[in-house]
Amino acid sequence: MIVIPLAVVFASSAFLTAEQSSVSSFGRDAERFRNLDVFAVAAHRSLDTDCDDVVELGDLASVQELSPEEPRAQARLRTFDPDEDGHVTPAELAAGIRAGAREQVDITMLTDANDDGELSLKEHALGFPDHEGKPDANGFTPRQLQSFGFLDQDGDGRVTREEITVRHEATFLLIFWTRIVSHHMERIDTDGDGLLRIDEFAKGLGYDSGAELPSEQRAWYDIVANRHQGESAISLRVFRIQLLQDRPISSRLSMERPILSLLFPACQSADNIGDHP
Repeated sequence: MIVIPLAVVFASSAFLTAEQSSVSSFGRDAERFRNLDVFAVAAHRSLDTDCDDVVELGDLASVQELSPEEPRAQARLRTFDPDEDGHVTPAELAAGIRAGAREQVDITMLTDANDDGELSLKEHALGFPDHEGKPDANGFTPRQLQSFGFLDQDGDGRVTREEITVRHEATFLLIFWTRIVSHHMERIDTDGDGLLRIDEFAKGLGYDSGAELPSEQRAWYDIVANRHQGESAISLRVFRIQLLQDRPISSRLSMERPILSLLFPACQSADNIGDHP
């Protein structure tokens, strides 16, 4: 399982109604995904493939690559299902992501040697050893400087718990959404060879063949696809690596807009796919 350094009650139905948007505006308004509670509703809708408002804990475990047999995974799954009913609500999704980020924050803050609630570059380097990089005159490697700069959002040379929490929550959102997108892409790989050819992609979107793909979806496929033994195909492994690149959520979802029908259940009408967020 990949471990990445990344009391919530979701808003009322009145708030959800206020958050309605069309599919066409989904990508443009994707900055709202920075709101973890809104993100959790969208993630829940994407995983609710039969539109019964229920996401099974086992399905979440499979998508998020958590093995119920592993003790650490069991602990993570409990954060998504505190009432142990076997179902995961949007509020529980948000709480689980926050819990995972909070755990990583606590680990990161262990190097706060003087216990002042902040990390200096020297303290951060203690928890981020880099034996391969070449240290500068002050003893810090480029990777240590880069990772510290990533956390130090205001550039004041000190990293607070709040700054670390923001970064870890954003990282957990990235990983969570990446695994959901990867799950849906793998689902339409009908021959299971790890490559999405144009006809598999088209059928996943509801068309009979690649020749019927609308221009926007065809353009998306052509951008993502690589050449494999003379044939154009999307390598799911490469695609996942690309998804994990550190990019703003807004640009990620704007790019994914042409494949929203893959990421949200077909039993939801096009007008409602973008309701939440």
